[in-house]
Amino acid sequence: FSAPVRLQYSYSRDQLLFLMSNETDGFNRWDAGQKLALDIIQSLAEDYRADKPLIVDTRLIEAYRGLLVSGSIDKALLSKMLLLPSESYLIELADVADVDAIHHARNYVRNTLAKALKVELLHCYHSNADDGDDYSADFRSIAKRALRNTALSLLLSNGDNDALKLAIKQFSAAPNMTDESASLIALVNSDFVTERDAALTQFYQKWKADPQVVEQWLAIQCGSSKAGTLEHIEQLMKHEAFDIKNPNKVRSVVGVFCNQSLINFHNVSGSGYRFLSKRVIELNKLNPQIASRLVTPLTRWRKYDKTRQGLMQAELQRILKEEDLSKDVYEVVSKSIK
Repeated sequence: FSAPVRLQYSYSRDQLLFLMSNETDGFNRWDAGQKLALDIIQSLAEDYRADKPLIVDTRLIEAYRGLLVSGSIDKALLSKMLLLPSESYLIELADVADVDAIHHARNYVRNTLAKALKVELLHCYHSNADDGDDYSADFRSIAKRALRNTALSLLLSNGDNDALKLAIKQFSAAPNMTDESASLIALVNSDFVTERDAALTQFYQKWKADPQVVEQWLAIQCGSSKAGTLEHIEQLMKHEAFDIKNPNKVRSVVGVFCNQSLINFHNVSGSGYRFLSKRVIELNKLNPQIASRLVTPLTRWRKYDKTRQGLMQAELQRILKEEDLSKDVYEVVSKSIK
C-alpha cells in the first residue's frame, strides 16, 4: 500500500534560483520557479498589509530574463514557467486569506516582470509567430502559440501600448480560435477599457450563433479581475446571451465570477456574497442541483478574516431561512455552518 507524501524542504531563494535556471528535469525546474514566486508574493503580501513599499527581489527578474534569452529551454515549459501561482492557490495556502493583499502583491510582481522584461518579451512574441497562415496542431506549433500568447498577456497586463497594438492586430487577423481568444483574454485583463469593450462586442457578433463559444465569451469576462466587477456581471445577466434556465450559461457567469474573479467576489462590502445567495435562492426553484453546487464558495468561510466570515455566514443563514428549500441546497448549506 502507498499514500501520497508531501515533502517540505526549506530551500533558500538562491537555491530555488539555481534549480529554476539549471535543473534538467522540466517539472522540478517549473516547481522551483513556482516556489520562488510564491515566496516572493507571500512576502510582498505581508508588506502590503503592513503598509510597506513593495519591492520585487531583482533576482527573480534576472532569473526570468535568463529563461527568455536562453534559447534552449522547451517552449511549452517556458510558457508554463512565465505563469505566476494563481490567486486561488495563494488563498488556499494561507491560514487566513487576505484577498486584497494577495491580489495586489501578485499583480505587482506580474507588472514588474512585464515592465523590466519588455524587450525580451517582445522578442519572444515576434520570434514565435506562426510560420504560415495554415493552422497546425503539432506539438511544436502548439508550444509556440502558447509561449507567444503568454508573452502577450504578460506585456498587456502592465498597460503597455506596444503590446496593445499587437493584441488588436492579432485579434483582428487571428487565423484560429486559439490566437483570437488569447488576444481577447489579454485585452479583457488589461486596463484598456475602450479596446476591451470593442473586442468583446466584435467577438460576440462574430460567434453569437455558436453556443459553446458564447459560453466562453461570458466566462472570459466573468473570470477577470478587471472586467468581472459585480456591476458588469449583473449587466451580463440581462444580456440576450444569458439564460438563467441554462445550466451552462449559469456556470459561465455566476460560477466563474464567484470562483475566479476573487477580488470582486470577496469585496469587503459583502456585495458578492449577497449576489451569490440571491442566485442560489432563485435557482433553488429552477435547478436545485446547480444551486447546491454554486453555493460552494460561501461554504469556505473559515478561510477568511472575521469580517468576511460574518458576511458569508449571514448569507448562508439567509438561504437556510428560505421556504421550500431543496434537499440538495439544504444539505450543503446546513453542514457548512455547523
